[in-house]
Amino acid sequence: MPVAVLGTGVLAGKTVVSLAASFYHSLGLCSDGSVAAWGQGSYGQLGNNSSANCSVPVAVSGIGVLSGKLVTGLAAGQYHSIAQCADGSVAAWGYNNVSFAIHPQRYMRLQVVK
Repeated sequence: MPVAVLGTGVLAGKTVVSLAASFYHSLGLCSDGSVAAWGQGSYGQLGNNSSANCSVPVAVSGIGVLSGKLVTGLAAGQYHSIAQCADGSVAAWGYNNVSFAIHPQRYMRLQVVK
């Protein structure tokens, strides 16, 4: 049976305009360009600098490569997440077991991918 995603915490007062989901985690893009994530976080795919699982939405870190960026699109793989930004850049985070981001690190924090 479907359950409501809590509109409190990081989603309080926000409008979710787009969703992306994988096997174990989900992402929500808000109208202000911020991103929320929830579900399994064991590989950093929630983007909150933690490997903890979260049953309620948490904010994807807006510091580092996403600082000052307007996220316009999202994608979620089994253990990784990707954000497309209005300036054409792409950020990725999570498990990099098959070089999805063409990056040598296996576990990635927020990284710019070109």
